[in-house]
Amino acid sequence: MTTHQRNESSKPLMVTYRQAAELLGVCERSVWKLVKENELKPVRIGRSVRIPLAEIERFIEVQSAAA
Repeated sequence: MTTHQRNESSKPLMVTYRQAAELLGVCERSVWKLVKENELKPVRIGRSVRIPLAEIERFIEVQSAAA
């Protein structure tokens, strides 16, 4: 397997706002609000905007520690 290939069971490195909302169990509008408030930091690739899974995991850890 080369570095350019991915097996079917591997997770994507980044997700769309909609996918992030599904992962967090919130609506897409909430994800937009979290980005606007700098709670989540998106990555731009050309015209596409994605949220790294590592950023979502970091957000969850911060929220869990605050609870």
